[in-house]
Amino acid sequence: MNKRRFFVAFLLVVFLSVNLFSAADQSAKAHEGRQVGPYTVELGWVVEPAYAGVYNGVEVHISMGKDEHTDGATDEHAEAEAIEANLQIEVSFGDATKMLDLELAGDEPNHYTAPIIPTRAGDYIFRLTGTIGETPVDETFSSADGEFSSVEPISDVLFPEPEASIEGLQNQINQLQALIAELQAQLAELQGQ
Repeated sequence: MNKRRFFVAFLLVVFLSVNLFSAADQSAKAHEGRQVGPYTVELGWVVEPAYAGVYNGVEVHISMGKDEHTDGATDEHAEAEAIEANLQIEVSFGDATKMLDLELAGDEPNHYTAPIIPTRAGDYIFRLTGTIGETPVDETFSSADGEFSSVEPISDVLFPEPEASIEGLQNQINQLQALIAELQAQLAELQGQ
């Protein structure tokens, strides 16, 4: 029965991830925008708010001119001409860092994404480096600044709370191992007769 509850909890997390990811196009997104030479660079989560343990991604939009970012700016980016960019993105959480694969998002020019599943609630820092056109880029964006969300604990949106826990699963494994050992002893006894 506990395996079934664990499976249901797992399906709930997957369902929540898919729904949050698909809702990203319909919801207002919070992004931090800043001027980098003649370009505006906007960075934020693909799905806001971001939750620990849920598939997400960081996205970067590049446009010409001053920062005129509004909640509907993603539609404006789709109509822009492609801007040559060679960018890398590094994510940090505490002392841990990781390079992410930043790639064009479908057919939309100047829109890049890098998938990530943030595993802990808290503030994440993204360092964007490389070039846009001939302009060097070395910018750091932090969710602690409030322009895009910090990662929230998944418990904020789970209901009801899953009953399965690591301790509960370990107890089930221990019980199964004891049962297997008992069955092996009975089998050995039967073979010895």
